[in-house]
Amino acid sequence: MQSFTFARIVFIFAIMEESKKDRVLETEAAQLEIKNGVMYARYKPGIVVTLEMAKAMVRSRVEFAENISYPAVVFIDGLKSISKEARDYLAEDGTTGLIAGALVMKSVYNTFIGNFFLKLTNPPFPSKIFTDVNAALEWLEQYKPKEHQASLIV
Repeated sequence: MQSFTFARIVFIFAIMEESKKDRVLETEAAQLEIKNGVMYARYKPGIVVTLEMAKAMVRSRVEFAENISYPAVVFIDGLKSISKEARDYLAEDGTTGLIAGALVMKSVYNTFIGNFFLKLTNPPFPSKIFTDVNAALEWLEQYKPKEHQASLIV
């Protein structure tokens, strides 16, 4: 029979508790996921975001996060368009519950749109565009709450 030290038992419970926090929500416009202290948002293909949809998305995100703030990775490539009103809302009132934002996109067109969006809106938290999700996650690591940051266990 394997013996368990107190530290090992605490570590196992910490992993079990962390896995409870990982969850997914499907909305009309996007899939939201909380994993390892990061909120992931993936727009559904061909989505057109209006002001009403943007407000609903933010309400869903805040409820889903249970009023906890997270750094976020947003995958933009499914997004077809976004109205000016929705863009303005998301840049101001729509930032509730976000600590930092990494916009991940593959297409040149979306990268252009993303850079344009960041310059126009000047989000109230650190924001950056990436073409590689791993680079985005590495950058977001500094904004994660301490209990979710990667650390060496000795």
